[in-house]
Amino acid sequence: MSQGTGSLYSGIQSFGGVHDPVGFVFYAGAPGLHGISEGSIEMQKIKKVQSFFRGWLCRRRWKQIVEQYIKSPHAESMRKRNSLVFQMVEAEEEYTEQMEVLVSCFLRPFKMAASSKKPPCSHEDVNSIFLNSETVLFLHQIFLKGLTSRMESWPTLVLGDLFDMLLPMLSIYQEYVRNHHYSLQVLTECKQSSPPFVALLNRLENKTACHGRSLETFLTYPMHQVTIP
Repeated sequence: MSQGTGSLYSGIQSFGGVHDPVGFVFYAGAPGLHGISEGSIEMQKIKKVQSFFRGWLCRRRWKQIVEQYIKSPHAESMRKRNSLVFQMVEAEEEYTEQMEVLVSCFLRPFKMAASSKKPPCSHEDVNSIFLNSETVLFLHQIFLKGLTSRMESWPTLVLGDLFDMLLPMLSIYQEYVRNHHYSLQVLTECKQSSPPFVALLNRLENKTACHGRSLETFLTYPMHQVTIP
């Protein structure tokens, strides 16, 4: 027996052991009770039980409404929408983290090395290998920040204008995809011709943030985001 039903029956039993709540409430207004004075203990008990019964009916009706909504097409649509949005946020967080590793653990150290007295590679090599990955990271950081802030107003969030931010990325990704093969080619040439380059690369790939992944793996992540015909 639920808590609400239990309270209802307890109130009825305190009045006199009546076991049919519906019949009792209707009986409470019967002509035979007109002799009970308004302020009497019996009338107070009747009103208390009627109050219990009205509350019980209200809660039962509300439960039915909630159960009907849960099974409705609109609720199913909202569940799918919620799932898609949360998946998108998780995917964006993961991708942004991958690009942050590419830029912070590889691109910037190689840029510094290219400016040293005995560079393991040239700035031209670095630019050819990493292409516009730093710009890609910057744009996705902005997008993720906007997406995260919109989640604070969940579920009444509007995402349309955020996706407008992705439009300028198409040309950037287009350039990245078209030059990706050349990027890997330059990387291979540097590994074959420069032992200092290989030594630096091995040291960078052994960083904890890389989790055993190679530079080639990180350079390929942007390729998974978009396909350019």
